Amino acid sequence: MKEKEKPSYSIAVQQNQFKMVRYPDYEAAYGQIATAARYHKMCRIIGHPGSGKTSLLLDYQQNNANTYYICPPKGCPQKDLLRLLCTPIDFYPGNETMCGLSQLLITHLNSRPMDTTFLIDEADNLCGSNSSIRKLDLVRYVWDFTRTKVSFIFAAPHDLEALLKKGKENISNSQFYRRCSVHVMSGMPLDSIKEFLENIENEFHVRFEHAARIYLTKRISDSERGGIGIVAEIIEKCLMILLPPWGDYIDAITLNDFTREEALLFFEELPEQTITMALVKDACSMHK
Repeated sequence: MKEKEKPSYSIAVQQNQFKMVRYPDYEAAYGQIATAARYHKMCRIIGHPGSGKTSLLLDYQQNNANTYYICPPKGCPQKDLLRLLCTPIDFYPGNETMCGLSQLLITHLNSRPMDTTFLIDEADNLCGSNSSIRKLDLVRYVWDFTRTKVSFIFAAPHDLEALLKKGKENISNSQFYRRCSVHVMSGMPLDSIKEFLENIENEFHVRFEHAARIYLTKRISDSERGGIGIVAEIIEKCLMILLPPWGDYIDAITLNDFTREEALLFFEELPEQTITMALVKDACSMHK
């Protein structure tokens, strides 16, 4: 594909730097994705920001072959949405019309010798300003002609459900809405938050100061303040400051030079460090 024919934005590539705690609701959502993938279905995972949706998708991707994470930006044109589906499966059609591109993608997916699962994060970005579900229905159209080979998993906040119900289309008759099962995530319970923070302490040889632990626990519990997603970024900034091998660790797991377990050996000989409340506040200001 010529450079000018490529979408103007890239597919998000992320890694799970921290061990995810598989609390019951997380396991149920993971099972919903696995079932949809096994039977070539569509499903959507709904939850507040920070409830663990992205971590769930990345966890599933890392443990399942031929599974591709995609995060379309807001306002993504329909044609570029199709190209975002083409890119991770190494399919680069020429400068086709949208109709021609969709047909080529369908043909390519059906010709692949393996099943394919697409994990589409921030799926609410595919609803237009007038709550149109046209882009979601475009994905449904692709699935409709590949449904013995392909599954689509959508993750979005509760806003998606509100947008769907406000749309001009009769949503109760929408084929996307009727054919796409739903699982609502409720967020991480307190015992799992405790386990999550303890895992970080044990794996990276750090300790959370009491005040820092209380603050981070409250933020994980509070979906309106970002939940687990934002807290993971805050902790990452703390570890980046405290631990000199952090950059090597990220490079190792990003480039697949080491498994995550092997990369954790970078921290084994380091003296234990403390994540103080002052450090957490600095990380919060860096995040802003």
